[in-house]
Amino acid sequence: RSDCNPHDLLQPIADWLARLGKPAAVLTWNFLGGQRVCEACCFAGIDVPREVSVLSADFDQLVSDVCDPPLTCVDQAPRQVGYLAAAELDRLFAGGVVEEPKLINPNGIIWKQSVMTERVDDPLVSDALAFIRARVASGVRIDELCAHLGVSRRKLELRFRQTVGHGPVACLRRLRLQEGCRLLSETNLLVKQIALKCGFGSSEQFQRLLRAEVGMTPMQYRSANRRPPRGTAPPQMLDLGDSAG
Repeated sequence: RSDCNPHDLLQPIADWLARLGKPAAVLTWNFLGGQRVCEACCFAGIDVPREVSVLSADFDQLVSDVCDPPLTCVDQAPRQVGYLAAAELDRLFAGGVVEEPKLINPNGIIWKQSVMTERVDDPLVSDALAFIRARVASGVRIDELCAHLGVSRRKLELRFRQTVGHGPVACLRRLRLQEGCRLLSETNLLVKQIALKCGFGSSEQFQRLLRAEVGMTPMQYRSANRRPPRGTAPPQMLDLGDSAG
């Protein structure tokens, strides 16, 4: 309703969220519901995703991106559903008979910042990981991270090692590799283009790290892990705790 106070809409959701044990996760039927839950969390002073993670069972690029934080969604393959529905209607109009319902698997999950994929008790490290994940594809640097958090590099290094067992450089390297693996799986970009998009100094550096971590060349990885675009691999696809650095 256009005449309804937004606070009146958010208050019941905020009250319900406040009663949940924390940490908690909320799955909504569609992206508008996910946006409303994120707004209610903000209204109630509940941290997303540290206290409540939010996942939508439907996807809209614009809503996902403008949501605060960006909303993690399930890609239900609507284009494939539309094509198959049109083909089925064409078959029925041509005299075909109704068949058993066809089940279509979703493409996957489009991971954004509304879901916490690893439990990190240190708020500084948690904020650092969220910042890195949101900007890993743009080549974020450690000095940018320190400036954003307002801490020295030495302090950040110490807190990372105390919390996750390795430094922020190793974490950033692994997250860049994860993004590179996603692009190999979902796009036809050249290896050189992927390396550049993920912040690697060269395609050779990307290839060396990929071979060291998963034992494959980029083309071998692409062949073995090809999948439709938009649904992305979960951020914990590669273990962030194995490497020192």
